[in-house]
Amino acid sequence: VPPVYITDFLLFGKTPEVAAKNSPLQKSILFSDSISLAHDQNHFSLRLAALSFQVPQANSLQYKLDGTGEDWQQVTESSLINYSNLPSGRYTFRVRLANDGTDESPAQRTLFIEIRPPFYLTVWAFLFYALATLLISYMLWRFFKHRAKLKRSLFVQQLEQQKEREIHDA
Repeated sequence: VPPVYITDFLLFGKTPEVAAKNSPLQKSILFSDSISLAHDQNHFSLRLAALSFQVPQANSLQYKLDGTGEDWQQVTESSLINYSNLPSGRYTFRVRLANDGTDESPAQRTLFIEIRPPFYLTVWAFLFYALATLLISYMLWRFFKHRAKLKRSLFVQQLEQQKEREIHDA
């Protein structure tokens, strides 16, 4: 059984430099088991190959991206798989040799892909939103409580002045 490889990773149609700043590849895609992408790096392509030199046209590849709900897809002649506008989340890209048609093909390659959410959709951002909402609610509660106290105080003061006038006029 020939081995299955992911031979190339393209980000917006270009191969990113390995281990460069802001590059999702810390090592060659041939040796990577996982990739972490920023939320704005959600358009990427993968090139696949099954290395069999005896009868290469007999090697049929299938791929699937778990987490999107898609079924196994047949690899076209170009062997380039494109994904665009994927929402943030965790995905598992699987490619297999489809000669035997079994789900547990021994010639299967897996790549874990994480697309991180934008900063305003992270857990820390939601925690900040919750704290800000609580703080604003508390400040509004204090403001209205203080305003009601001032109104009561003013009302009591007006009543006292009215009584003093009545006593003074009588």
